[in-house]
Amino acid sequence: MDAGRFAEAEVAIRLLIDRIAPDDHLRLWIEFVSLAGVLNMLERADEGTEMYRRALEEAERLPSGKEAGAARYMLANQYLIFGDPRDALETADPIPQGVGHVQCLLHGVVAEAHWKLEQRDEARTAAKRAIEPDLRCFGASQTSIRPARRQPKAASQVLADEIGEGSVAVGMGRNQPSTTAQSREDRRQRGLAGVSEN
Repeated sequence: MDAGRFAEAEVAIRLLIDRIAPDDHLRLWIEFVSLAGVLNMLERADEGTEMYRRALEEAERLPSGKEAGAARYMLANQYLIFGDPRDALETADPIPQGVGHVQCLLHGVVAEAHWKLEQRDEARTAAKRAIEPDLRCFGASQTSIRPARRQPKAASQVLADEIGEGSVAVGMGRNQPSTTAQSREDRRQRGLAGVSEN
């Protein structure tokens, strides 16, 4: 999609947000997340970060807590890709109790942030937490240790495998090598995929 289409999408999403009732926190959360992704594509990551902050504010007003966990992951990952890894750590903390997809993603972001801060032991610990002790991150049911369908390796698993040989970016669930020479464009593209539910 060319930049003109993203510019059109920005206008449309902003108009939609203006029409949403202030107490419709679910719809506001969804649209702020959408707007953040569009702003990132328009190379306006600072504004994208602000929209992820607003999405988190709306998600925290929802009763289930699932949306808040996903929103915290998106904001933490945004900091990891476009900002300061220390902000990613602060946003990810505390990781919700239990095991599941959001917990795996948050532990993965924490692992990558520690790695970028050259805190290798903390990175290893977080990477292990992202993949242990439950396999739900990989698509397995609670009653079976064998996945119902073959799943690609989670980014955190790749990170755990690669620590010592180099870092692996956790960018929104994609497994891609991370180097200090990596371009901002590569990081930006990684940060634009959505979060999927298991």
